[in-house]
Amino acid sequence: MAEREKVEELISYLSSLGFEGAMFEANIRQEYKKKLPVFTVRHRVTLGDEAIQYNLRFTYEKMFDAYRLASYKAIYRDPLVIEHGMFSGIDTELLEEKMKVVDWREYFSNPSTQQTGTLPNGCQLNVGDMREMQKMVFQLGNQSDYIGQEISKKLMFKYWSEEFWQDECIELQKEYGRTLDFEMTENGIANATLALNMVSGTFDDLYRQLARTGLEQYFDVDLKKLLMPHLSKDDDGFELTCMIKIKSGIISCRIPVSKLEEGFNANTNHVEFIRYPTVSYNIYDGISTYELESKMKDVDWEDKYECTMHLSENWELTTYIQDIKDDIDRLRAYGATHWADYLQIRYWSQTFMEVFITDETWKMEEWTRYQLPFKIDEDIRAIINLLTGSPVHTTALKSFDVGCEGWFMLDSRKVTEKGVRQISLVKGLTKSKLETMLKMLPLDGQMEIDKTVEGVMRGDCVTVPIESMDEIQSVVVSANPRAKKIDVHTENGKSIPINFSLAPDWDSQKPISEQSVEKKVVLGRGRKM
Repeated sequence: MAEREKVEELISYLSSLGFEGAMFEANIRQEYKKKLPVFTVRHRVTLGDEAIQYNLRFTYEKMFDAYRLASYKAIYRDPLVIEHGMFSGIDTELLEEKMKVVDWREYFSNPSTQQTGTLPNGCQLNVGDMREMQKMVFQLGNQSDYIGQEISKKLMFKYWSEEFWQDECIELQKEYGRTLDFEMTENGIANATLALNMVSGTFDDLYRQLARTGLEQYFDVDLKKLLMPHLSKDDDGFELTCMIKIKSGIISCRIPVSKLEEGFNANTNHVEFIRYPTVSYNIYDGISTYELESKMKDVDWEDKYECTMHLSENWELTTYIQDIKDDIDRLRAYGATHWADYLQIRYWSQTFMEVFITDETWKMEEWTRYQLPFKIDEDIRAIINLLTGSPVHTTALKSFDVGCEGWFMLDSRKVTEKGVRQISLVKGLTKSKLETMLKMLPLDGQMEIDKTVEGVMRGDCVTVPIESMDEIQSVVVSANPRAKKIDVHTENGKSIPINFSLAPDWDSQKPISEQSVEKKVVLGRGRKM
């Protein structure tokens, strides 16, 4: 390949990353000709009152006899507003208006340039005007007046590239500037838009908003990885989506993100619970679905090396995994589509095997699903508990303001056409009653009662250690607001009836409110019944 073609190929690649411009391309071509082992090209972009400079470092690759982008440094400057005045006859506001329209890097790199600039009123500036502006900036810096010196320093920092700064500008870089380094990896390198969002702090600001959901903290969702493709584009907004697999189904989150003047904003997390269908084991075309699912349970589907082998340049499924895939395909061909869909979604989604899941299967038609919008800072654990049928205390969910103490529960009898279930408010089991009932258990003294109460109010089934004469070392407790009590189970799910009301004729099948408690009633003077 001719050198010219190599240069154009490099420029085309840089353009795809968002690094482009006539002067930038000219500098690339000029440095390419020098045949140095390494060279750096600076690319400055002004964004209103902000600015960013990319210092791109290129290295020569002897194997390809061509240069490649190895890394770059992004240098960002925050918006800098200068308070102007008149100093020694210099109107600094007018001076800045003129400096805005000049490509100062081109001017300093080639002082003899015939470059011109056009003011908003249409007046043309020539190289003589630029020299006069440069002289004024230095003249302000030589003022005995401190304010004039500060304006000179800020004008240099704001409009001149770093290689043309004076020492005084370094301190301003610490105050108004940020830098970030980007290295080429086997997956490529961040483009100019992503680098701007990261070095300016926009990326981190949005990440902090999304982190309040708890998705990353409690379910190992990599929010930064999800954000990168979106913040590599200059879009006005987007939707961030992710999926979580839980024991009973799939949790799907959809978070609309809007772009505002000051950055990105996310207010709402639309959460949907898609329940795995109830399937009965059977035999189809000689395939036992019980045996097939048992096999799939024993495979670590997230471990690509357990499921595949590297042959030549390709990865292929092991014989054992291929047999499982073939059985699922046979189930589908035989008409047991419900089983094929269930197995693929449950065991292959969010693994490398999901490439075998078709768009039709992803629709999960006729699967029970419920969805509700929540505030962005709502605890995802409480949301999942609510959507999967557990009662959640009103203090554990901020999205629904009811003004009183109680428990939110989804009403399975009321579902809109869009699958939105209405929420019922159940009263009776107060926080104080919950604490009292927990303290009535034979606790082993190690349990932190506050954390246990918090977990139960969030809708969790909380395991607590107990003192027991038999083999039971711990029990699982959960809220049952309709019965106005807590439910207690063994760790394998067996119910443990407990007479919290201390009623002598207690019936474990009746709610506490219906239990008869012995009372002494005075009928007339001194008589007891």
